[in-house]
Amino acid sequence: PPATQPAPPRTLDLTLDAKVDSLKVRDFTLANLVLPLHVKGNTIEMPDAHATLGGAPLSASVKTDKGEDGAPGPFRFESKVENLALGPLVETFTPSLRGQISGTLTGRIYGSGRGLSREMLEKNLDGNLELAIRDAHLEKLPSVGKTLARLGGILQSPDIKASTVNSVEGSAKVASGKLSTDNLHVIGSALQVSLRGNAFFDQRLAMEATIKMNRAVMAKSSLLAPLLKTMSAERGDWLRLPGAATITGTFSEPQVALDTSKFVGETLINTGVNYLKQMIEKKQQPSQPAQPGQPTPPQQPPLQNLLDGLFKKK
Repeated sequence: PPATQPAPPRTLDLTLDAKVDSLKVRDFTLANLVLPLHVKGNTIEMPDAHATLGGAPLSASVKTDKGEDGAPGPFRFESKVENLALGPLVETFTPSLRGQISGTLTGRIYGSGRGLSREMLEKNLDGNLELAIRDAHLEKLPSVGKTLARLGGILQSPDIKASTVNSVEGSAKVASGKLSTDNLHVIGSALQVSLRGNAFFDQRLAMEATIKMNRAVMAKSSLLAPLLKTMSAERGDWLRLPGAATITGTFSEPQVALDTSKFVGETLINTGVNYLKQMIEKKQQPSQPAQPGQPTPPQQPPLQNLLDGLFKKK
């Protein structure tokens, strides 16, 4: 008799559409959930899951394949949320902050990888993150409050320690166990900070910050008030501080340091340029005769005041 051929392996072919009207998730209500699930052979796909989370539109899509010989399979994903209330989200992980954080979160994360264990994600996850937090009070977060206090001490400005942090906007690359960014912007009432560098999955930080300071706040700083005179050519309410700050440590214990060599170097350049400009303008103006009996009081050069503040003995 002819040899029998082995039967082809059976493959699963399934389409499932699930709908949930309302589901309570901690302090959020997940409503109008539509969850389409397609299984065909070794491929599992969720093409367009969507719902509202606390009234905010939320969507996600995932596609994954079974790995060969038991190896972790590849996957692709995308998730978006728009104007999600930030307070309940923070309170879910940090109940002690209940009622202190406000604002909204809009974000998108997408990418690909292989395997879902922490080790495999750190090794293989490759994606992008887009983020916008608006109208929040992030200074209430312990790590942000510590950073403001540290900067306030370095820049000799109590107003920085007492300031608010309202918005965070930017994007990051997710790969090799870290988030890398060159355009993350943090906006507050006293400072505007542009961050670039790396935030690692194990919470370590290795970042550099360019800082702009509110002109009115700078005028109250015993260190920086003299710098205003060397920045007379700059317009607007926000002035960029010379040099850059470095942020190391961890998310929970950030360490902030100011590069004083760049600070002084750029200040010297600014001072020289503005001094020449003022001298030219002075020559073009008619001289005013001194009033009899009223000698001009000596003035401490603004740069000397700045250097005294930077290097005075503690």
